[in-house]
Amino acid sequence: MSLGLGQVIAAAAAALIMALGIADVTRIGRQRFAAAKRRRTNWILLIVFFGPLAVLLYAAAVRPQVLHPERYVDDDDAADDQTPARRRHPDGASLAGAQPEAVASGEQAD
Repeated sequence: MSLGLGQVIAAAAAALIMALGIADVTRIGRQRFAAAKRRRTNWILLIVFFGPLAVLLYAAAVRPQVLHPERYVDDDDAADDQTPARRRHPDGASLAGAQPEAVASGEQAD
């Protein structure tokens, strides 16, 4: 069975994409991956086993989170912003301490 020129080019392109992906993952320090709650080793293994598809997923979804973790908020942090002490009525009044029916109607409890 002979490989055609197109297959050789496709294999070389896939290998190049994988090599560049692994190089990018290893270039970024472990601390940055830890700050984004990701594991660098997992992404290297994914790239090795799934090839260019894993590189595309990494580049689109994980790399921005690793390079700029401050742009991404955890669900726990978002839930903290919705505690009653921080919740506000559209007119700017705090809803902390308001009764549930008062909150639903937009009135403040006395």
